[in-house]
Amino acid sequence: THIPLDIAFIDSDGVIRDIYSMRPLDTSVIYTSSTSVRYALEVNGGWFSAKGISVGSKTGLNGCVGK
Repeated sequence: THIPLDIAFIDSDGVIRDIYSMRPLDTSVIYTSSTSVRYALEVNGGWFSAKGISVGSKTGLNGCVGK
């Protein structure tokens, strides 16, 4: 991608297990979760911290993603 993104890895219970900041056009890093997860959510860089969201926060999928 050409813009900075953050990626959150989210488990089946909706708990964020890892958050990483990804650098634009950097293919030297592979981002993986430290635990088993079900989802990965990418947002604009800095969005999670601006919203006060961190590792351990719980997401509400509200039926947007089927199981």
